Amino acid sequence: MKEEIETELDKIEHYQKFEIMKPFIGENYFNAKKRILLVAESHFFASQSNINSGPTKWYSSTLKDLHESKYDNINTRKIVENSAHMVFRELETVLSKSVDKYKNRALNNIAFINAFQRPANKTGQSMKALASSFDFEVGIKTLTKVIEILKPNLVVFISKYAWDNIGKQLPRVENTVYEFVNHPASVKYWHNSKYINSKYKLIKLLQ
Repeated sequence: MKEEIETELDKIEHYQKFEIMKPFIGENYFNAKKRILLVAESHFFASQSNINSGPTKWYSSTLKDLHESKYDNINTRKIVENSAHMVFRELETVLSKSVDKYKNRALNNIAFINAFQRPANKTGQSMKALASSFDFEVGIKTLTKVIEILKPNLVVFISKYAWDNIGKQLPRVENTVYEFVNHPASVKYWHNSKYINSKYKLIKLLQ
């Protein structure tokens, strides 16, 4: 199964250029009671890279054109497996309330990907200031194929901006639920009970 999945992912055009951006797939994803795909917004560099001056340059480049010092910033699997970032700590906490842990980690039961296939150029920067129709196009095309391959039961965007511009445009797959919550770093909407509590919404979606 794992080799077949990797073979199919390797056929996706964007991953033929940037293979380390392939989605994280938890070790127990295909055995979980519910196959869950979480979709965040984007990776980011601490400063502008040599090939990320704009979408045209980025999508016409490949990993070999990127300076090696930037690799860890877009290595999706390595980031999810090793990151102590607040976002993943928060997601682990929420997942643990509804999903059994596998090898001491609830994240091992889910898959994770970013909607935008081009990173932002500043730490924590939103793609709102950068995204173009080209970014939307590649994001929709790539996610569509990933969903076809991973066959999730539930797709949850954890970025309203990504949901509005990419998630809503995805072709719907039968028996797959598509939803969104606000980003965990958005304190106003993630925790505050005066607004739609995205943390609580995610817990309910996962149950």
